[in-house]
Amino acid sequence: MTDPIQADWLLATLEDARDALDTAIDSLSRHPEEAEEILTEEIAAAYAKLNYAVNTARCGAEGLDTMEDDELVAYPVKELPF
Repeated sequence: MTDPIQADWLLATLEDARDALDTAIDSLSRHPEEAEEILTEEIAAAYAKLNYAVNTARCGAEGLDTMEDDELVAYPVKELPF
């Protein structure tokens, strides 16, 4: 049986991802000439935060102690069916 999703943790980590995406959107709207850098840095960071949210949704903060850094931000192939 899988662990239940820790809704409070998931909400907090999704809000962090949203903040990162909002920053990227704001940067792009103010500096479209920097689109390449914004894509490879700020949007990539937002993706990493979304992956982190999904990868730690069930284990919460414990994931920081039990998972490797690369696992925390990797695409969550085990959780998402596509």
